[in-house]
Amino acid sequence: MALSIHLDETEGVTILRLGGKLVFGEERDELRTCLDRLLGEGKTKIAIDMKGIIYIDDSITTLIPALVSTKKQGGSIKVVSPSKCVQEVLFPNRLNQVIEVYDTEEEALASFNQPKNE
Repeated sequence: MALSIHLDETEGVTILRLGGKLVFGEERDELRTCLDRLLGEGKTKIAIDMKGIIYIDDSITTLIPALVSTKKQGGSIKVVSPSKCVQEVLFPNRLNQVIEVYDTEEEALASFNQPKNE
């Protein structure tokens, strides 16, 4: 099953709803292209709903350059509802210390409106 990406916008936040497999190659490139396009359009509040991901490899590292670019523009990228396989990559590799992870979309959306502690 290939990667599917569906875009929504809620409360000024762009939500990417991912499904299928996120692996090195075409799927990773598709996500990277989508993130680059959104950033080029000035969309800097991005939530990535990953509950539909059924398999993932280290391609999740694709989020790191996009996260850096987004932060430089004053925004952020957050992971929402990571599936079990996503959690198995995020947490052991401590990527959750770099990328904010939320259990629900509501929590993620609320976090975009909270003041930053810097």
